[in-house]
Amino acid sequence: QLLRSPQVATQENAAASIQRLAESPEMRSHILVADSLPGLVSLLASPSANAAENSISALFTLTFDRTAVDRLVEFAGISALILQTMSSNQTIQTLAVGIVRNMCSYEDVCDGVVSGNGISNLVSILIGSNKAAHEHAVVSLQSITNNNNHRPRVCQDGGLRPLYSMMAAAEKELCIPGTVAVRNLSMHAKNKERIVQEGGLPYIIALLRSPDRTLQEHS
Repeated sequence: QLLRSPQVATQENAAASIQRLAESPEMRSHILVADSLPGLVSLLASPSANAAENSISALFTLTFDRTAVDRLVEFAGISALILQTMSSNQTIQTLAVGIVRNMCSYEDVCDGVVSGNGISNLVSILIGSNKAAHEHAVVSLQSITNNNNHRPRVCQDGGLRPLYSMMAAAEKELCIPGTVAVRNLSMHAKNKERIVQEGGLPYIIALLRSPDRTLQEHS
């Protein structure tokens, strides 16, 4: 009920409290039973940045649980959640991409992300300046490229060059999923020539020469 309070401060505090409770896996089922998702989703449109940020932070934490993912998709719809990844608020954008990352860990939900034009949004985020969202976006694309049916779509939506940038990143949390995603894409016959044409070979060769055996193996 507090999430629906007419008092903005009460909404902010209620969403923050749920976020803290959701950090405990044992509490997540209780939060779902209390039917908190509708209130949290409604706060995403709040004029209060704090309320919206607290809400999406709670949703992000809840979506580490498969049941919460299913309930959230059922209530809000995948397209509505993907829309949040284009928020001008970088905190909201980062957490929204984190939610997509969590959803993409489940193959059936991942299919819905692709159908909801999620790939183009993820590609835009990799190109964008919000570096905090890059890891979530590149891991999401790695999950998407695990499915052979989605591999041509990633290339069609302009995913190769941003993934090359991730391969060249100094941070392993960006480099490894970017490398795995490109490797996955190369497994589809339609993508092999495109990877070469769009300048992928120098990045692959550079990683083969890396002293890091993990990067060598993934490239």
